[in-house]
Amino acid sequence: LPGDVWGRDESYLWYSTGNAASQTDLANGDLGDGTLQLRYIRGAFGPRPFVLGKYEQTRTRSTIAEGIANGGAGLGFYASFKNPAGREAMTTYFRFAAKHRDLYVGAQPAAELLLLYPRSAVQRGDVEPVARFKAIGKQLAREGYTFDIVPDDIVTEMQIASRHVVVSTSAGRADLRSAPSAELDKQGRAQRGPTRLEVEAMPADDLVAKWRKELVSVTRREGATTVVASVLSQPKRRIVHLVNYNREEPPKTATMGRGPHEEKPLAIEGITVRLALQLGERVKSIRLLSPDAEVSTGPAGLVQRTGEAAFTVPRMLIYTVAVADLE
Repeated sequence: LPGDVWGRDESYLWYSTGNAASQTDLANGDLGDGTLQLRYIRGAFGPRPFVLGKYEQTRTRSTIAEGIANGGAGLGFYASFKNPAGREAMTTYFRFAAKHRDLYVGAQPAAELLLLYPRSAVQRGDVEPVARFKAIGKQLAREGYTFDIVPDDIVTEMQIASRHVVVSTSAGRADLRSAPSAELDKQGRAQRGPTRLEVEAMPADDLVAKWRKELVSVTRREGATTVVASVLSQPKRRIVHLVNYNREEPPKTATMGRGPHEEKPLAIEGITVRLALQLGERVKSIRLLSPDAEVSTGPAGLVQRTGEAAFTVPRMLIYTVAVADLE
């Protein structure tokens, strides 16, 4: 649909992934996540509530976590609230979100990298760029880079100019040039505009790994590839959300699992986050929060230099939030 029709007059959005995101194949890098769908909806729908229908009856906690980590709601129709394990998971996670409501309300997408969804190409009947979009988005998440998504038929000049890097998989509105220099000066950004990376063919599996120089100014996670990072901002605050999809997978004969009691997450240790900072920004403190038990919470040490603050999450299970308060 055209951008002025998609979601028009809706105050709430339900978006179904079918069962494509309810299974994992961790050995092959398939996390069974809804990251791309969630960020697409957020970019296309604006600051209105949305939820994914994932046909997910087992990974209750990770489903809630990825929803709220990306600015939406977590878990819809398939909430197994009659299952004791499912009820415990839901009450624990939603109580956590309610307790820390101030971290979610008004938080805005703040990744330094913008991935354009090729909706203009789709409207022309060309769906090949969508396959490239999915492949490069999966690589970015696997390599730990944070990114936001906006459809290229509605992206604005200011959305382009406010990023450090813009990635596109088709020639649509990706050729937008930088915003007026006065706006860029006010934000402390160079007038030359963002680095533009074009993906004109199906990307090799290691393409993003080769972009390290171009992506040096993008907030990223270092460590386990099963952890997906997102970053949102509030005044004087940057919030990094980490969702870990690592788990003891069910037998191939029951790939979806039989319920929340079979979620069986596996903890990850030693996750490092390199938080990109704008010119003149400094981090006052980092604190770790999580609804999970027996994980690292509380103040976190950080190493700070111009343009970056690095900190480590010693141990996480499924969902950890790192709150960076800025000076």
